[in-house]
Amino acid sequence: MNVQIPRNSRATLCAVVSLSLCLALLAGCGGESRGPAVELKGTVTLDGKPLTVGSIQFTSIRSGASFPANLGPDGSYEVTLLDTEVGDTYGVSFGPIVHPEDAPVVLDEEGNPKSDPLPPVPARYLEYSKSGLTVNLDEAPTDALNFDLKSK
Repeated sequence: MNVQIPRNSRATLCAVVSLSLCLALLAGCGGESRGPAVELKGTVTLDGKPLTVGSIQFTSIRSGASFPANLGPDGSYEVTLLDTEVGDTYGVSFGPIVHPEDAPVVLDEEGNPKSDPLPPVPARYLEYSKSGLTVNLDEAPTDALNFDLKSK
């Protein structure tokens, strides 16, 4: 079976297909980022001693996006904040070690997923809304952002 498409219909069809492809390319795959990525580095101490267990987490007050980083053996961390704007404020909190999404799940003796311990910090530091710690991208140095937590 051979279907004949009139010449002006073929031109219209080509125009519609071309326009659709252009719009799809312009739309992109993931939306635009509002701003650059910012890398933060620093050290976390508890009463002057390195905090070596757990993670630090920066949560954007504007978007709610969270960016965690595990603490090193000397209390150091490095984290990259995405989609930042000058003046953005981030709440700071602490939690258990963060594992990659593709990491295997470790089970306890009863076959339940084993949870990592919380860092040995007062409960107020476990939630950014209660920790009293914030970072403002206008004011904070990004390469020496240190936190000295107090146990009392």
